[in-house]
Amino acid sequence: MSAPPLPAAVPTPADVVFFDGECLFCQARVRWLRAHDRDGHLAFAPLQGELAGRLLAGTGLLGGEGDEGGGFSTMVLAAGADSPPPEIFIKSRAVAAVAARLPFPWRLGGLLALVPRLLADAAYDWVARRRHRWVRVESCSFEAAPRAGGPPRREPGA
Repeated sequence: MSAPPLPAAVPTPADVVFFDGECLFCQARVRWLRAHDRDGHLAFAPLQGELAGRLLAGTGLLGGEGDEGGGFSTMVLAAGADSPPPEIFIKSRAVAAVAARLPFPWRLGGLLALVPRLLADAAYDWVARRRHRWVRVESCSFEAAPRAGGPPRREPGA
């Protein structure tokens, strides 16, 4: 389950939060986490990216590798990613572990780890199934080329 180490030229942060990089809901949560992670404990990378491919290869967490984590619909925390093999948290346990790394009062979200995993993951899955419905396309941060005579157009899914 351990991934090959990254080349020395590419430093790996200690705790990496992997998210669905094509999901606007997920991108908004990452922006929120960056704003609240004052001490910079967390790094962020899309599940569709190279870093996820290297660190999570063989875990069944990436699309097409099985159903353990639900593919790209699952938040993953790779704790200790700078010294593989990292400790992997998924779904509600990832949410709790990420919250525990934030300053007070957000750190209290780590108490989610006390909720039985079956219940906490069921709630996580409920949100994951509905996340695309909850974010308007206008919230996307990607600006496409301006239309002639008009303001920039926002591209869905970017």
